[in-house]
Amino acid sequence: MERQDATHWNAHDSTGRTVKYHLDSSGRIDETTDAEGNVTKYNWDSDGRLSKMTTSESRAILFGYDDQNRLTSYKQFYEAGGSGGGEPTWTLGYSAATPYAAGTTTVTDPTSKSTTYEHNADGEVATVTDPLKHHRAKTYTKHLTQTATDALGTGNTPGNVTTYGWDNRNNPTSAKLPTGALASFTPWLNKAGMDVPDTFTTPDNTKSTYAYDAVGNTTSVAVSGTGGSTTSSTYNPSTPTCGGFVGQRCTIKDARGKTTSFTYDDQGNLTKSAPPAPQGATTATYDALGRPRTVTDGRGITSTYTYDNLDEVRKVTTSGGLSVTYVYDLDGNLTQRTDQTGTVKHAYDGLGRETVRTLQDDSQSVLTYTPDGNVDTYTDPSGTTDYTWDDADRLRYLKAPDGRTTTYDYDANDHRTTTTYPGNTVQSVTLDADGKPTTIKATSPKGTLVDLAYTYTYRPAGASADKNGVKIYTRTDNLDATHRKTTYTYNDAGRLDTARDTNSTGADAGSWKYCTDTAGNLKYISSAPPNCPTAIGYGYNDAGQLATTNMSTTGWSYDANGNETAATPGGGAARTGETWNDFGQQTSITAGSTTYPVENADTGNTERIRIGDTWFHQTQTGLAASTTGNQDTGFVREPAGTLNSMTRDGKSYYYLTDATGNVLALTDPTGTRVNSYTYTPTGQPRTTPVEAVPQPYRYAGTYLDPTGLYKMGARSYDPNLARFTTTDPSGQETNAYLYAEGDPINRTDPNGLFDFAATLAAAGAATAGAVVGNLVGGPILAGALGGCLGGAVGERTTGGSLKDAGESCLTWAALGALGGAATVVVPKA
Repeated sequence: MERQDATHWNAHDSTGRTVKYHLDSSGRIDETTDAEGNVTKYNWDSDGRLSKMTTSESRAILFGYDDQNRLTSYKQFYEAGGSGGGEPTWTLGYSAATPYAAGTTTVTDPTSKSTTYEHNADGEVATVTDPLKHHRAKTYTKHLTQTATDALGTGNTPGNVTTYGWDNRNNPTSAKLPTGALASFTPWLNKAGMDVPDTFTTPDNTKSTYAYDAVGNTTSVAVSGTGGSTTSSTYNPSTPTCGGFVGQRCTIKDARGKTTSFTYDDQGNLTKSAPPAPQGATTATYDALGRPRTVTDGRGITSTYTYDNLDEVRKVTTSGGLSVTYVYDLDGNLTQRTDQTGTVKHAYDGLGRETVRTLQDDSQSVLTYTPDGNVDTYTDPSGTTDYTWDDADRLRYLKAPDGRTTTYDYDANDHRTTTTYPGNTVQSVTLDADGKPTTIKATSPKGTLVDLAYTYTYRPAGASADKNGVKIYTRTDNLDATHRKTTYTYNDAGRLDTARDTNSTGADAGSWKYCTDTAGNLKYISSAPPNCPTAIGYGYNDAGQLATTNMSTTGWSYDANGNETAATPGGGAARTGETWNDFGQQTSITAGSTTYPVENADTGNTERIRIGDTWFHQTQTGLAASTTGNQDTGFVREPAGTLNSMTRDGKSYYYLTDATGNVLALTDPTGTRVNSYTYTPTGQPRTTPVEAVPQPYRYAGTYLDPTGLYKMGARSYDPNLARFTTTDPSGQETNAYLYAEGDPINRTDPNGLFDFAATLAAAGAATAGAVVGNLVGGPILAGALGGCLGGAVGERTTGGSLKDAGESCLTWAALGALGGAATVVVPKA
């Protein structure tokens, strides 16, 4: 810091960037000028509290306080430079005389809806009452959550209770769901003064045991039992062996014993990630501020990043001549992106929310918002979709451009329980005490369209009684003429082992046995459980790439970045001529004898613009429309992207789904079923689809390409092989190609970047899935099914929301290849 005079200070970094601070007469900062010359202003009241903040784009917030210095209001300006009249205002009221006393805090939104939080003198929230008078509660001992009670209580009967256990050092030892499903950490060890877990056991009896070095780094994770394996890591010793600093990870050995190594520069930046051959190493260089300057992938193609003085990426160029440029407003919102597909523009309101998106063809989509921040309307060339929200900010009505309305109903826990489509087609779900679906049923004036039942109990090996888990163990189709029941078993690693169909008499009606290696790679699918054949169907190289069929390498190939270039999957058309540009975006694929050119925007494969002769229109809510020749198809969505309906030739059709978002049927506005679909556990068609109206959304609610692959966000999925055709660009999966960690019954990965259920588990939630509410409103976008353990349940039962979980989906693909060393994640618009 450099003092210029009594009111001016400058801060300089090592590259000469300067941030300027201006102080008022009381020595408070009233103005900052960032390294790009943009000014943010601060106003203070007479008590020295921040009363107003105005951004460089003149977006402003006003703050109000009580005499205890507690925030009582904040007002956001709609219009840049506004005076604060009539704009959204949130207020906070307190019953306690001081911040240190027990009492209630009431938060009232701009539409006068209030939520009340009751807290003790330590600030621990004991109850939450939402605007619909639904109550959630927690209890505490020694500041540790003991129980969390949901909002399904009535009268003197409490809601469902989740119970937490702790040891005498305040480490979590267990989380027990209302159904009795139990997860546990036992015991805890002390390594280098830190408490670390020894063994974690999931509600479905998968046991992982952790080992540590002398300073507390995790050196191995061993999953016991059938299908189990050990992964291990090494770290820099006191004299580093892989560059960088003490304690940085040098190697990871996967479940098959194959090693990936890491190298660092003298600042600790990851400079090289070398996976097992034949996949090539990825290298990176950094500028003086530690920002990635260049990333060179396994093919030897270099991407160069250019930044402004605010660390915003302004341009990415490749050694082959591709480039993408980005423009931002003064508040850092992306306003324009130009790439090989054209220019996309974004406009924002005074609160920094995107309002208008202009696509490459100059078509526009427009969002408007309610005063409390929910999406009010969405408009694109097909018309306007109008959204109505209830007092708990749950979507209540969706009025489509054709004027027809869908109605949504919920339980007190905010789980969506009923969706009523036009024509009185009603899809309903019954939930157990954990919030997992036990029945899903759809009816219309034409009859019953879907009738499914699920159970979640299993019997551990050697046990005399069943236990409650969080995985699906049976699925019964009551609409099937034989009442087909599918029973699932899982190996000790939690991956799908068998799926066996029986009819109402118990007779075998078809089976699948999934024979895998220790990393979950599929070697063989047997129709005769329980044994796997001795012959190897599929074989894998050291990089985990499917490289042989029956010991033959014919028809399989990959580039040095791990992208599939040719494949011969059983049960599907052979793929050849798969090409990828400098950014790793697919540019062409031949399936059978048909070649499909492919175009993607930006630097990844998520925002696809074209495949073959089909062109896509990607807007704020997702894929809004596609055009194939002269045929236009539109998709009506909820604000978060969940599908509601499809429009084609002026007619609307509605999606009916199961617990993991598989599309089972389409209905028309009269309630007539027009399409029907069935699937094997990995997404192959079980029977020939009945399809009067062509539409692309099928397994896991994802887009079926003409190649036979499913487009799942950043990657393509082969249902014949239960794996993706490219590695995970975010670097978050333990097996870079495996779909949903080998458990497609309970997990989904519609973004192709991570398995949502596993991500929450890694964060301490130990979840079997989430977003049950979406499964009666169309394909699930973010996750599988089920209740959550740990922190996720705690947040849900005390008023937190999971509705936005999993929507963070934009990742730098090139940097993800370095093992997630420099991942940038932004929320979905």
